[in-house]
Amino acid sequence: MRACTFFGHRDCPETMRQKLSDVVERLIIEERVSVFYIGTHGNFDKMAYSVLSQLAQRYIIDVYVVLAHLRRATGSRVFDMRKTVYPEGLETVPRRFAIVKRNQYMIEKSDFVICYVNDNVTNAFKFVSRAKRKGLRIFNIGNYIFDE
Repeated sequence: MRACTFFGHRDCPETMRQKLSDVVERLIIEERVSVFYIGTHGNFDKMAYSVLSQLAQRYIIDVYVVLAHLRRATGSRVFDMRKTVYPEGLETVPRRFAIVKRNQYMIEKSDFVICYVNDNVTNAFKFVSRAKRKGLRIFNIGNYIFDE
């Protein structure tokens, strides 16, 4: 089973939706990706979840919402909370480091990253760079060019 995760800027514009959908569908078809891990912060995560929900009507895929905080899950209207993951040990991590640990978990579980990164000074860039160093294949729908 091949897996993919997502990292991106909070302010991802709606104009990126089709490009995101095309990349996800290509991974499903060409790379046989069937498992997707998605966070719960910002427009990029919401858009990715929406795209995955639409594609799940045509393809057999599993979409897991990976939580950084248990309290955040209860008020979410965007994400279907039936398929959630709360990484083991996260309950002992200080709240300010929970997103970092959650993102590390998603990198460990994945083979691919789809991202929306436009510069090299954000947390999205840092996590994509970490994933790249671990050997994950990166697909950026943003403007930043990652070295090959």
